[in-house]
Amino acid sequence: MKKYFALLFLFYFYYFGPIMAQTTHYLSDGKVIFEQNDQLLDITNGDSLRILKDVILIKYSENLADSVISNIENSNQILRKHTFQTGWISYYIPDTARIINLATTLLTQIGSSTFSFNYPLEYFSSSPIVPDDPEYQNQWYLSDIQVPEAWEITTGDPNIKVSVLDKGTDWNNPDIGPDNGLGWDFINNNGNTFPSSWENWHGNMITSVIAAKTNNSIGTSGIAGGWNSPQVKIAMCKVGDLIPNSEACAAAIEWSLQRGIRLFNFSFGWSQDPGVCSCLTNQLLSDEIDLAYDIYGATMFASAGNFDVYNIMSWPACDSKVIGVGATDKSGYRWDEWGCPAGSTWGVYTDISAPGLEIIYPIVPGQYPPPPDDYAETGGTSCATAVAVGVAALMVSVNPCLSNVDIQEILENTADKTGNYNYNWDPTRPGHSQELGYGKINAYQAVLRASESRTEVASNENITFDTPKWFTHNLTLQPNSVLTITSTVKFNQGCKIIVMPGAQLIVNGGTLTTSCPGFWDGIEVQGNRNLAQQPISNQGYVHIYNNGNRICQPWYLFRERRTYHCYRCILYQ
Repeated sequence: MKKYFALLFLFYFYYFGPIMAQTTHYLSDGKVIFEQNDQLLDITNGDSLRILKDVILIKYSENLADSVISNIENSNQILRKHTFQTGWISYYIPDTARIINLATTLLTQIGSSTFSFNYPLEYFSSSPIVPDDPEYQNQWYLSDIQVPEAWEITTGDPNIKVSVLDKGTDWNNPDIGPDNGLGWDFINNNGNTFPSSWENWHGNMITSVIAAKTNNSIGTSGIAGGWNSPQVKIAMCKVGDLIPNSEACAAAIEWSLQRGIRLFNFSFGWSQDPGVCSCLTNQLLSDEIDLAYDIYGATMFASAGNFDVYNIMSWPACDSKVIGVGATDKSGYRWDEWGCPAGSTWGVYTDISAPGLEIIYPIVPGQYPPPPDDYAETGGTSCATAVAVGVAALMVSVNPCLSNVDIQEILENTADKTGNYNYNWDPTRPGHSQELGYGKINAYQAVLRASESRTEVASNENITFDTPKWFTHNLTLQPNSVLTITSTVKFNQGCKIIVMPGAQLIVNGGTLTTSCPGFWDGIEVQGNRNLAQQPISNQGYVHIYNNGNRICQPWYLFRERRTYHCYRCILYQ
């Protein structure tokens, strides 16, 4: 906010008298600080710059002895936050109410050294990023589920691999290829994963929806297609041209698992009797799905089916260990071709839905008659499944430790409740509808939830985590902050919670754990063993009660930080 705002305020108060508590402070270094209620504004140079009251900065003169600096820090009870190579040192301010008095005192002690407050900056945000792919303008479904917003966070990690069980991929297409050599033909037992003819375009569509190269000025934009950079990798597993071979599908699953692949696209299946989900006729494939889910932690997506009927769900989409995906139209309703025997199958087994109409994809050369621009349009729950898999690939790109349970939970809890359907038809499944499952996928919200953006709990902030959260980084509780955890919070391997002196962590029936193969680093509680337990600003506190859990190695629970030497824990059973 510019200087006119500050001058207007000063003019108003001068002529009409104060209507709120306000004071102007004149510091010895020339700074003019305007205080209004609990807010501080630096109006020294005419602008109104808001001051963040939990941190101050000092650049000490080179001739100032270390012993003098140490005395300044100890006498004012300020704790170093960061020492910069440029000579600046930032300090935490445990008691933000005394920042003006503290600044006044420090300015008398630091001599010719430089003092500064901490000021907020501003993000100059714009509209979501738009790729330069010519077909992007026709890919309505990307903006419909907020994929461009998700791209602000990630465009896909090339270390992530997705196994697509289908008819092959045209690796000669510059928007998809070259052949990455990851796949296999389980019918002919060779490495040729190209489609056998232009009629077998289905796998080409799945591949392009998930991982066509994005922002490369060619063709379409894949959901996890990078940004003119390496995209998520597709392992094309050919399992049949006209119909998928169940033995080949089982072999493809096991082959993929042995190569570390944990994301699967099954855009196939067969219908079941109403209200029945049975795999008795295909126990081999069912056993492989159990193996993938239970032992390897794989996440598998399958098409609900295009039968436009109630509760005749295709298998394996109806399997409890597979995420069954229905299709939505441009209005967010269940895809339903009026007057035609086609539409998204729906009912109790639908888990989630995604756009499934007018999906643009590159054709396989040889189509007759060829379309004018080498791209075609299709629709169905196969397309919706690929959309869902692409979003899952973005989620795993930001947090590779997500389990299959995590991925499904996040997708369901962040889905948009579109279509005016009854999302409370079953009290045992709150938020579930029979038409769209838990709703239409929201890519941005799902990716955002996959990695909590918060890095700290600010000083004087008192918050509660009452919904599940996933952290891929450390979480720092600044002095005088309070964090209460009543839900499950997962940290990636090597990450931890840092409780600064004066901060409080309360685990009230919640669970702190990880989905990574290794351990997270637990809770680091900071303090000073040479100071008393009171006031609370001397030490960090941890309270654990109501069956709160810390699932980690015991010696990781409270790690002593050598800088401050001391911690205090309060455990309630």
